[in-house]
Amino acid sequence: MTCTREMNRRSLGAALIALTCLAQPSPAQEEAEGPVTDEVFSDQIGIEVVNVDVVVTDKKGRAVEGLEREDFELRIDGRLVEIANFYAVTGAEATPAPAPAVEEDAAPPDAAAPRDPVHVVVYFDSFYLTPISRKRVLEDLPAFFERQIADGARILLAVHLQDLKVMSEFTDDLDELRSALARIAEAPAAGLQQTTGHRLTLDGLRDIYNVCEDSPILEPCLDCFEQMVGLARSFGAGALAERRGAVAALNDVVNALSVLEGRKSVLHVSDGIQQHPGIDFFHYIGEQLCPQRRGDLTEYYLHQDVEDLKDVVARANASRVTFYALEAAGVRNFSSASAEYGDHFFKPSGENDMIRIANLQSTLHYLSAETGGKAILNANAYAADLDKLAGELRTYYSLGYQPEHPGRGRSHYVRVKVPKKNAEVRYRRTFLHKKPDQQLADRALGAVFFGAGANPLSATVEVRTTRPGEAGRVVVPLEIAVPLARLVLLPHADARRGRMTVVVAAPDEKNDEIAIRRKDIPVSLAHGATPAEDDVWRFGVNVELVPGTYQLGVGIWDEVGATGSFLNVPVEAALASAGEGGATE
Repeated sequence: MTCTREMNRRSLGAALIALTCLAQPSPAQEEAEGPVTDEVFSDQIGIEVVNVDVVVTDKKGRAVEGLEREDFELRIDGRLVEIANFYAVTGAEATPAPAPAVEEDAAPPDAAAPRDPVHVVVYFDSFYLTPISRKRVLEDLPAFFERQIADGARILLAVHLQDLKVMSEFTDDLDELRSALARIAEAPAAGLQQTTGHRLTLDGLRDIYNVCEDSPILEPCLDCFEQMVGLARSFGAGALAERRGAVAALNDVVNALSVLEGRKSVLHVSDGIQQHPGIDFFHYIGEQLCPQRRGDLTEYYLHQDVEDLKDVVARANASRVTFYALEAAGVRNFSSASAEYGDHFFKPSGENDMIRIANLQSTLHYLSAETGGKAILNANAYAADLDKLAGELRTYYSLGYQPEHPGRGRSHYVRVKVPKKNAEVRYRRTFLHKKPDQQLADRALGAVFFGAGANPLSATVEVRTTRPGEAGRVVVPLEIAVPLARLVLLPHADARRGRMTVVVAAPDEKNDEIAIRRKDIPVSLAHGATPAEDDVWRFGVNVELVPGTYQLGVGIWDEVGATGSFLNVPVEAALASAGEGGATE
């Protein structure tokens, strides 16, 4: 299926959502004794294991195969931890290692593990990409896709400029991917605007200096220094705001990917993103134009705002997402080799060129290295690098450990070593253990973006007849049903009790920022009552939307059983006649 879905920071936003239990008990519900209380359950069924994917290569970049559990050393926050689960993946096969003897309440031993599902997102960051650079990459991608599909991967193509557009949803259809690449080749790209803006700022610095130097009463580095610094600061502030917007869209993709099981990789294609916006201009002022004022620029050299980059890395590591950054700009020319600036005094030095290029590449390196991936830099052709990447995605090791205090929302430092091997080891450097609320919110968002996830609860969502809301909006009632036999209920004095948490992601009338509403639903069943297969617990969700067509993400989480269903619900927010509606499973 060919699809172009638009998802911007305006396409998923806060919703006016009213969540109420519908008075439609099943026969088994009617047998429940005593009042239903909204108490917190301390018991949890199941043991969480965090997986750390590890790529091991030799000095020539070739995958090292045949390693065992005993070859690895895993430390969390500096403390050596036991590797509870271990398996090696080669191609489509995942080979589990025998587990050591474990206590009765410890993590279960490795089962005969099929290979984790593999999802690859090719993300064209068109705000930082020129058409010429993009064309080079597009030529080499089909062969990469073909190998990935042969290894069982599913691939999604997305483009970000001002909006985030999914050009092809996850698929293993090579023809569909080729068709999407053809559409991407015709899409706009703003990389030339970035290059032009940089050149105009450099020209502006030169013009300020020249005007002051030509004046009989002005000294460039005394009377015009602050004006030059102000121009560099203005450029840096604008570039930082642009980067934050681009990273926010990337964050949305990372959060949404958490709905998918297994390993996820994002091939990020761009011409580079400035880690320290404007630093090359401060260097140009302090080293070439006004070296006597170099000390006045120290604060601009040292101050870096990278919290947005740290945040997307933390979220990627929490969602088992690995970045592979591909610099599409190719091997860059130095300004010192160009005749554009003529006068040697105004021509950026070789050192300034290196700072400019390193600044563009450092973000790509950071995203990749911190999440266990690799950056492809300084290349004019990409077939060989993409072939190595394809091999890396099919050959890796998974180390699983059991966290002591899961779900506290804290970051942990990860270190993996292979002490007896002379090898390079890559893995995610940190792990953010998301709080349960954040995990549910991200997975509901993923259902909006990528479609339905797993449905172990066999939940259904039915769109009921709409009705008028306030200020021209439409109330869309959703009826959610979960088979009682699928829920885990704990014995209490008066009944067996459980609790579900429902999360809904929907757009608001402003199509603005992302927000998700939640509701706790208590469940109660009388002692001795055995629910039939068709006995369900029903409750309702009212979503108030402006008229239009939407994709809602609905998550239903069994708090006691620690499992959940995440569904994509298509909704037409329009006044409907009685009897209209449909069910989603």
